[in-house]
Amino acid sequence: VLVWLILRPFVTSELTLGVTVVIAAMPCATNCTLFCNEYGGDAELASIGVFLSTLASVVTIPLLMFCLFA
Repeated sequence: VLVWLILRPFVTSELTLGVTVVIAAMPCATNCTLFCNEYGGDAELASIGVFLSTLASVVTIPLLMFCLFA
């Protein structure tokens, strides 16, 4: 919603605005877990973050699309 509020005055195309908002709402990539393994970070914590963001996106992305673009 924050991305939509910030970009709404500047973007003239609804399609461009919609694509940008959906991309911002996507879950974090699994690359963060891979980088944690590679560079000695906390891979378990990164995995939990990826899981939680993916789980949250199952609910938030359709809700966001319905509320902002219906």
